Amino acid sequence: MTDQGLRTLAAGVLEADPEFNAQMEASTMKITSVEILLDKNGNDTRAVARLRPDGAPATIGTGLANLSRTDADSPENIEKLATARALVDLAEQLFETVDSANALPTGWSY
Repeated sequence: MTDQGLRTLAAGVLEADPEFNAQMEASTMKITSVEILLDKNGNDTRAVARLRPDGAPATIGTGLANLSRTDADSPENIEKLATARALVDLAEQLFETVDSANALPTGWSY
């Protein structure tokens, strides 16, 4: 998606929350994308979540999920589980870079 497309998408999100939109100035908006890459090998699915802020090194989270014969889950649900695990791993790495106990969501600890 182009930067203009992302800005249009962000504008739509901001319109959904007028109070937040009133506080947000277009000049302060920063757009950052997270790429999700999926790789299947047999019953194993691996997801990689890659955050590449402008001018900064990428931060990469990984997640694994396995579709066992006893699972009722569909392959699509296994992809979602692997993706969720990759995003959690990415989020935990980002929280580690913040020097504040208040940065972690309730129930998370290091």
